[in-house]
Parts: sequence; C-alpha cells; structure tokens
Amino acid sequence: MTKTGWLYTIVSIVVLTIGYGFFLKYLEGNFVWTDSATNVLSITAQILMLKRFAEQWILWISVNVLSIILWANALITQGRNDFSMLVMWTAFLVNSVYGYINWRKLYLLLLHPELFYFISTDKSR
Repeated sequence: MTKTGWLYTIVSIVVLTIGYGFFLKYLEGNFVWTDSATNVLSITAQILMLKRFAEQWILWISVNVLSIILWANALITQGRNDFSMLVMWTAFLVNSVYGYINWRKLYLLLLHPELFYFISTDKSR
C-alpha cells in the first residue's frame, strides 16, 4: 500500500472509530471506544483482505489484541465466565501473526526469486 493509501486508511479509521464510539456511547454501551475500534478495524481489514493487501494482517493483529483486552476487561469487571472468548481471540491472534509472517515471506520470495531457487535446491535439509 502506498503512503497516501495508508494516510487515507488511518484517517478513515480514526474518524469512523470516533463517530461510532459516540454512537455506542449514546446507546450507553460498555467499553465503547475499544468496541468501536475493533469494529471499524475489522471492517477495514476485511476490505483490505478483499483487495489482497498484505497490510490487512497488521489490522487483524490490532483487532485481535484489542479484542483480547475487551474480553479481559469484561471478565474482570463483570465476573462472567468469558475465558473461552479470551482463548478464541488468542488463537485468532496467533493465526494473524502467522498470516502476516507467511504473506511477508511469500512477498519477499516474489521480489527475489533467486532465493526461492536457492531454498528449493538446498539438499542439506
């Protein structure tokens, strides 16, 4: 993604998060800012995924970290049994980190195909 694309994406995320946060506050929701950020980032990451941008994984990682924080806060403040949600979002975090690493590795191999040839012909492994 270009620098201009990143700028538009970040500005859009900030504006939409603030707008949606105030809407959730009007509805008297809990953890409105974290919830707002996770929703806006999820939609943005989904759009980037449809356009096949590798940067989507950075947003998915952010969504997963914020969701872990959100569910940990719910577990601590409300005392419900939300431990399974923490496990699920942690698994999603591991998956998104793996996805980012894998997409980055494939991108580097496309830029430098000679590395792929070297790796595929290495008989010492």
